[in-house]
Amino acid sequence: MFIWYILTGEEIGGQVQTRAGVSSYVIGTDRGDSTAAGIRAFLYAPGCTIQLLDIPLLDAVNPQYSFVCRPLPDISIHGTLAQRERLVGHDVHVEARYVARWASRFPGLQATIVLSIPVGDPADLSANGDGSFHLSVPDLARDPLAGAPGHSGEFQLWAKDKATGFAALLSPALSPAIRTPMGGLKLQSEYPANAVYIPCSAFALPVLIHRDSPRSPDGPCGR
Repeated sequence: MFIWYILTGEEIGGQVQTRAGVSSYVIGTDRGDSTAAGIRAFLYAPGCTIQLLDIPLLDAVNPQYSFVCRPLPDISIHGTLAQRERLVGHDVHVEARYVARWASRFPGLQATIVLSIPVGDPADLSANGDGSFHLSVPDLARDPLAGAPGHSGEFQLWAKDKATGFAALLSPALSPAIRTPMGGLKLQSEYPANAVYIPCSAFALPVLIHRDSPRSPDGPCGR
């Protein structure tokens, strides 16, 4: 499960480190000698829609919130990794993330930061050596939040080194009708089979992304 929260009065917030088999988490709300006036959070679990949490705290004693899954179907992304020489020396698998650019409208979140949520399970490259991969991701085009009018967002695919954690963004060689200017995939309920993805420069896989990070106008690979 993914849980990212911010207390009233904070500027960035934090992420809860979730673990398999753990069904409940405690978030401290003390700020020095006082308690924060409220807590807001983004919640996501596989197979479920994204949910927003907004709870006032001043008159509450250890408030609790139950996450009830609202089911969302999965869709497939099939691709082939090109220019694999850029990843020589790295043992990588492919991961998908949903970049919620609309999240900056969430009260308390800095306007220069957007949220990056891991979705689906990592996929290994095909054993036949052709660089192909297959990912299952949630159909966020049908998500009431991610798919809402005016809520801009995208899927980004990353080739992540299994040992070091460093990653390269995989930019799709697709038309602008499907590919975003930042090198991601626009939210759709279906994607072209066996699209080609090109790895960009490697850097740490983000949880939060600064909007003003340098990118070329035509995408992060400078195509």
